[in-house]
Amino acid sequence: MWLLIAYAILLAGSHGIRTQPADLPADSNLETILLPELDNGIPIKESIHLAFIDNHKEGAAVLILPDNRAGSTATIKLVESLNIRSPYRIIAPDLSGLSGLNGDLTDHSFRNQAAYLSLLLDSLSIDSAHVIAYSSSGIVASNWMHSAPHQLKSVTMLSAYGVQELELLGEYYLNRSLYALQVALIWFKSEAIPHFGLFDRSPRNLAYALNWLESDQRPIRAYLGGFRGPVQIIHGTNDDQVSYSSALEHHRILPQSELKAMELAGHDIPVSHADTLSAWVQQWIERVDSNQVTPYSAVSGDALARSNEPFHPSRYPRAVGGALFVLLRLIALSTLLSEDIAAIGAGLLVARGSLEFDQALAATFVGIFGGDITLYAAGRLMGARIVTYPPFLWLISARKLERGKIWFQN
Repeated sequence: MWLLIAYAILLAGSHGIRTQPADLPADSNLETILLPELDNGIPIKESIHLAFIDNHKEGAAVLILPDNRAGSTATIKLVESLNIRSPYRIIAPDLSGLSGLNGDLTDHSFRNQAAYLSLLLDSLSIDSAHVIAYSSSGIVASNWMHSAPHQLKSVTMLSAYGVQELELLGEYYLNRSLYALQVALIWFKSEAIPHFGLFDRSPRNLAYALNWLESDQRPIRAYLGGFRGPVQIIHGTNDDQVSYSSALEHHRILPQSELKAMELAGHDIPVSHADTLSAWVQQWIERVDSNQVTPYSAVSGDALARSNEPFHPSRYPRAVGGALFVLLRLIALSTLLSEDIAAIGAGLLVARGSLEFDQALAATFVGIFGGDITLYAAGRLMGARIVTYPPFLWLISARKLERGKIWFQN
């Protein structure tokens, strides 16, 4: 009983601190601007705060580096490297901090984040800018290519997520079930564990999980295919988060694009290859601004024909290394949400060649067996008192448990 009382006091204190409005750190170099809150790109109510870094280099080309990972090391490193090497005005909006500064948002989707970036440029009186979209910001940039292409002088897709077919299980509804599981797990961790705001500041917080759950990657293929501006694609050949196959597919869909493979590099190119990357970016922008890149109108007929071909299953990559571990872990964890969905998803991965049959079978078995044994063990070790502890006390009362016990005895 005393443990339960102490837990309740700590949890109440944690929630009390978390409900306080967040402020920017006193030593932060972030600025804020007021923008209308958007739902599906449409203003709905009073203004919200968007934080961003701006080096205020006037009269120079403008670079936008959307940060979708709570002040990620990758973004900070790239900003620092570009600041040293280049003369550009660099603006890095903190899209991940929207919820922290403004509380619960109506729409967390990547589509909506693209609309915020468009509003930011309008508010700063910037007609157009070069965009460097790293990781999940690639989906934000893809939506921006569709909604306001006139604002984009060029786009660099850096280790970027993109088309639906090459994301996780490759299918919208199956992926959505995994995103829902991710939201549920992060929500439980955030709400049931007294952490006094620590988890909220994590890169993989609830807002991050909602970005994926509330987004739709199915239109990304058409958005990319409809963009006519200059695009540079930079990707590590050993990226275990976003397969190099994604870069190849994006390059095919965008026939005017230039693909630069960073040999043996992983996903963290802005950290591991900061100097090389900033040099490539600077060279690219100089070429774009001096009209030395191939325009869409000059793309060969063969490249245009290939870009219009439908996606072929042969382009699915086989999962290896870190990507294999991530997929197997997702299959095992997804059994906690639905054993049927996990089994179907695993079977689809085998059918498309991403996993071997024995790998998929092992991950599904471990998830189902491990989940069931954990529940049985908890019931065996703790007995009826288990329903007095979260999360079980939220799911079933002691009275209902006793009623079930009598039903089985009879």
